[in-house]
Amino acid sequence: MRKKRIDWHSGFVSAMKLELIDNEDDLEFHEETVLETKKQRIDLLIIKADHTVRIKNEIGTLFRYLNIFEYKNPNASLNIGTFYKTLGYVCRYLYERNDHSKYPATAYSMILVRESLSDGMIDDLAIDGISVVEYLQGIYEIKGCIPFKAWLIVTGELSEEHIWLKALTRSGSRQNIDDLIEYTRGKEDLHKEYADCVMNVFARANNELMKKVKEEEGDMCEAIEELFADKIDYLLNRVDEVQDMLDDAERKLQKTEAKVSEAEAKVSKAEAKVSEAEAKVSKAEAKASKAEAKASKAEAIAEREKARADAAEAKLRAAGLA
Repeated sequence: MRKKRIDWHSGFVSAMKLELIDNEDDLEFHEETVLETKKQRIDLLIIKADHTVRIKNEIGTLFRYLNIFEYKNPNASLNIGTFYKTLGYVCRYLYERNDHSKYPATAYSMILVRESLSDGMIDDLAIDGISVVEYLQGIYEIKGCIPFKAWLIVTGELSEEHIWLKALTRSGSRQNIDDLIEYTRGKEDLHKEYADCVMNVFARANNELMKKVKEEEGDMCEAIEELFADKIDYLLNRVDEVQDMLDDAERKLQKTEAKVSEAEAKVSKAEAKVSEAEAKVSKAEAKASKAEAKASKAEAIAEREKARADAAEAKLRAAGLA
């Protein structure tokens, strides 16, 4: 069976919304903002419209008016290339807004997020005169020739209060599960959906841990099932429908593959005919060239014989015999 993809991006966006839940009315969240190039997307843009508002979560102390996030899941690399790519995104977004007089570079912040630091990134930045300095636990300021504030959040180093971001890991623990259950209880509607999303990412990324909990700790398993009872019922009801859709998709894929194979065969046959025709053309051209050579030779002989005949006739006239 094909391994299910973990939607880390949705988990990150949901985790950020839960981290900043106390100020959700003061912030605007924009997922995957597409730049005009159509090929570049900002993972998460958070707009803090009122600069006088105090954000309770310590991550909010990093915010300017426009805050651009680049998230890398535990499987993806965060390196100097990521840094300059995100730097380019911010500059491109500043250009596209076309309101620099109102919101200059100082109104922007760039925030890179990953569970751990990639090897060599800090050294590579240092080569370009850029330093990484710890600002708070798990939060680093990137300093150098940068026109706006730049930050690095290492979620694996954050304090325990950041349960949502710390849950985006492949090395989860029983404590992570306890925290997720405790903080998910009592949440309703949209907040419950965010929590479900983070829990789903955690469960998929830590499958062996979840199996162990289920086998060894019945009470814990019951607590998890209770929290997600409505979703479990919904998923169970969807199983047959999704399987039918999968089967239909596989049939369509097989049919498409057959058509592709047939088209490829036709293309190969057409290419063979083209090659054969090209060979015939080359052969005809060779024959034509040979015929032209013979014609030229015949013309040369004819002209030579005519010249000899003219010369003979001239001699006869000279002898008075013409």
